[in-house]
Amino acid sequence: FLSIIAGKKINFIKENLQNPHQIIRAMPNMPAFVEKGITCLVSNNLTTKKNIIIARKLFKSVGKIIWSDRESDIDKVTAISGSGPAYFFLFLEYLIFEAVRLGLKKKVAEELVYQTAYGSIDLLLKSNKSAKELRKRIAVKGGTTEAAINIFEKKLQFKKIIGQALNAAYNRSKMLGNN
Repeated sequence: FLSIIAGKKINFIKENLQNPHQIIRAMPNMPAFVEKGITCLVSNNLTTKKNIIIARKLFKSVGKIIWSDRESDIDKVTAISGSGPAYFFLFLEYLIFEAVRLGLKKKVAEELVYQTAYGSIDLLLKSNKSAKELRKRIAVKGGTTEAAINIFEKKLQFKKIIGQALNAAYNRSKMLGNN
């Protein structure tokens, strides 16, 4: 039995099936629609190696996979990568909004923001540098990027907001699993 039902734990599935079953629970994310997703998988101890291989192949066809030994990781994965695309979309939405407020046409703002996001992720994935290292290369002392980053990091508010948001998503995922 393969489940992509958010919040429904293996025990819930097991209790609703008449006989013992091999159960694999998966948490894919939306970029799977364009074969760029990432899926976290976990299985019960009845699941055969053959079925684990089948599940791997299935989800590798829509992106990368991570196999976890702990089902509790699914709630964490939900908060990070399950919900993650929406966080990026919100940030892009706000960048576009503010670019238009600065006086750019919406189409121009969208092209600038989308290509910047795409190119930045491609650069990160192809370089041997961390996100932090690349950020620091751009945010030179006294420059425009440093001025913006200083606002994001003022009193660690940006980091704190991200932490609060991820914890809200994580706690909600755990709560859904208890229903």
